[in-house]
Amino acid sequence: MTRNRTPFLLVVASVAALLFAFPTAAADAPVPTHDVGDKVGFGATTDIGTLAAPYLDQIRQADAANPNYTINQLAFTGSLDIWSTMEVVGKTTELYSIHTDGADGLRSHYVVNVTSIQFPQAGTYPGDMSSGFCVPPDIPMTTKTAFAEVEIDSLATSSALSSWTVSDFAIQGEERNTSLDLRATVTLRNVPNENFDLTACEVTVTYETSETTVTANVDTDIRVAYSPALDVFDFPIANGEIWAANSTATQGGHVQGTVDVTGLDPATEQEFFANLSRSLEMSGFIVSGLTGFPIVLEQVTIMVGATPYLKDGVIHDIASEIDLSLQARETTMTLADGNFHTVYLISQSLGGLYSNPCSWVYSPDDGFVVGYVCEVQGISFFELPNVPAANAEQHVADTKRSYALATATGLNLGDFFLKPPFFGILIIIAVAILVVALLVRGRRKPAIAPLAPPPSQMPPEGPPPGPP
Repeated sequence: MTRNRTPFLLVVASVAALLFAFPTAAADAPVPTHDVGDKVGFGATTDIGTLAAPYLDQIRQADAANPNYTINQLAFTGSLDIWSTMEVVGKTTELYSIHTDGADGLRSHYVVNVTSIQFPQAGTYPGDMSSGFCVPPDIPMTTKTAFAEVEIDSLATSSALSSWTVSDFAIQGEERNTSLDLRATVTLRNVPNENFDLTACEVTVTYETSETTVTANVDTDIRVAYSPALDVFDFPIANGEIWAANSTATQGGHVQGTVDVTGLDPATEQEFFANLSRSLEMSGFIVSGLTGFPIVLEQVTIMVGATPYLKDGVIHDIASEIDLSLQARETTMTLADGNFHTVYLISQSLGGLYSNPCSWVYSPDDGFVVGYVCEVQGISFFELPNVPAANAEQHVADTKRSYALATATGLNLGDFFLKPPFFGILIIIAVAILVVALLVRGRRKPAIAPLAPPPSQMPPEGPPPGPP
């Protein structure tokens, strides 16, 4: 008897089509297996002037709608390069040796010239004490033109050798060399400054013209050992998984270099260091060698009780607890080969209503972190995509060359900024506080329309050091 097999074949074809159209959930990512020579790279070149353009347009639109001020000049240009490579350079039955190389370069220029009829008029104005409390005075307005210009050039380089366990790919230790070279110049012309004396109940308005230059040349070599090995992946990785990564990190090493600020008046410099020393003392540190610019790091001593934290450029072994809550989200992404791959976005779990917009991109097919992405509602606003390792290596070399300052020893953010003992953060916070204080101290009303920074320069997530 002849049997018609057409309906059966149609059913098989339909089921196959459904399986391809609606893929089943991917298996959990297992512990990777690496060979010597395995390597990956990621990074990007960003035109931050293009990113800033929408903000400039908003300011210009506000200018056109407000007759009280006129923007004579407004521009923001610059570039940002962040590149990194990772390669397995050694393997035993227990440990992988992984070498990382990175370079971050920033060059930016911001200028604004504004004429306004609402600048405060220079002079000293008494407040009202009749109620027993100081009520600030009303200050008459006048027409003036103010100018501000900010130029920043920096280069960051890093090189590290880390040990990772073969059994679960957890980091056991690392030695990292970093280098920092930074130059930032702030030029102010006819910028108002209001000084409010609460005791005398009076406001003094002056106009400032100055040029302040901040430079930093810092080199570090930091070693860190994790006990137990810090398990940042918790294999197998599953979609939606949240896990804890805990360890005790013991760090030490050396730091050398200078941080300098020129163009300050002596009173401002003295006030800055008094406030900085007071803040450190309130945090439990005993500090010496922070009395004026330039800051020579080898001459700074930081004590925690009777224990030297930093002395003669030596960072003494300090143990600190690492307590991370991490989470993973499975998705697909185009990687360096041009094909879609299943990846896991790994970020720090903040809990509650807050979510971390930035994640490391882990590829099970590569067994490495192969990128970095920041998203809001699924839309990426900053990304360091996976690229062929050879391309990333070339970009690292190009960044080191093209962003080098005339007096460069190199700038690196790396672990010097984003892991304990956080010396880089202390330095940059101090520099940022100083620059901001010069620009806005005592000012009641903004004299110059502010420019919001592009997403690539947002400080909190820029990207932090992470697993390879």
